[in-house]
Amino acid sequence: MKYKLYFINSEKIETLIGEYNCPNDYMYAIDSFLKAYNYKSYYKRFMVDSETKTIIDVGSHTEFFKVVSEND
Repeated sequence: MKYKLYFINSEKIETLIGEYNCPNDYMYAIDSFLKAYNYKSYYKRFMVDSETKTIIDVGSHTEFFKVVSEND
């Protein structure tokens, strides 16, 4: 299984962050992304949107991450 990680900004524009082989890898990428922008996240909330898409809330009211899983 492959996972594509997207950042969704306040204008709903999606930017591909990267492709990963496991959830630990994309979670590390999220933490690195937040650290690079000096954003302190106090929680992560996972909202399953479909069988292949999960939205991750990191505390911002307008910006989110999206993970799309794909079979190899």
